[in-house]
Amino acid sequence: MEKRIKQLEQEKQELIEWLDKAIKEVGKFGYNNEFEYERLVEKANTLRMVAGKIQELERSNS
Repeated sequence: MEKRIKQLEQEKQELIEWLDKAIKEVGKFGYNNEFEYERLVEKANTLRMVAGKIQELERSNS
């Protein structure tokens, strides 16, 4: 269980870093590039899911 939490924390950190980079890149061009915007939304949704799983695991681990 602890290993899974650490793995999810790592995934969350990687997604946060990717989102920061993506937001800066997309911001340079505005949101005219629909493909990049859709990828950004997809990653944000994945981050929300990972964060939710981490919270579930932490609750069940307490």
